[in-house]
Amino acid sequence: MLLKLCFVLLFLDSISGFCTDVNVYLDGPVHTSTQEINSTACQQKCTATRCEHWSYRNGKCDVLKLANPGRKVGKVGAEHGGSGTAQCSKQQVTGVVCHYVQSKEPVVCLFPFIGENPGQKNTNQPPHNSCLQTKKGKYWCATKLSINNELLATSNQTQDIQCVFYLPIYL
Repeated sequence: MLLKLCFVLLFLDSISGFCTDVNVYLDGPVHTSTQEINSTACQQKCTATRCEHWSYRNGKCDVLKLANPGRKVGKVGAEHGGSGTAQCSKQQVTGVVCHYVQSKEPVVCLFPFIGENPGQKNTNQPPHNSCLQTKKGKYWCATKLSINNELLATSNQTQDIQCVFYLPIYL
């Protein structure tokens, strides 16, 4: 029997005291782009230039423009953070690699997210930490979020999403 329920493992990742979104990249206009050794160096570059948001992936550090940092999208290996501890006050987002049950095609789901419809204006409800179910019984997840974690785009809602987690065992 196919497991239709998504289980989500959420974690808060902290690198050298900085709060980051894991497997999340901001797609906004870049103010400056440099090669950095790690995300901590990218965070420090952001802090030194008085930016509000940065994204790091594969050695590339993007310091984003203040006026429009963009939207959060799932990218394996990426990290996003804010300047200093400002970003720590908001709930961190984790991109979880899931797949469509039918096709096995991978999709990066973002958790937690706010709202049940893309662009929903009434977002006073608590965030969702797992996949949601359509009226037709298909499970879906968020694939794009606003900077405030509000739902902007979803996985294909005509197909089920499945997330499998392997927890490390420490002896």
